[in-house]
Amino acid sequence: MKELMKSIESAIVAAGQCVSEAHYDCTTEEEAFQNLTHAEDMLEEALCNFAKLCNMVEVK
Repeated sequence: MKELMKSIESAIVAAGQCVSEAHYDCTTEEEAFQNLTHAEDMLEEALCNFAKLCNMVEVK
């Protein structure tokens, strides 16, 4: 359970960094799009892990 919580936190932090980089550091639209797509993937992973965590809590 702790591993899932840590994974969720890490994915959210990494997604935030990708969004920040897309906004401030990318010099082309393609770079920004790639960063935002990567952020989206990480948030989807975090959401899936959150759902798993919820299921674990319901069972207990």
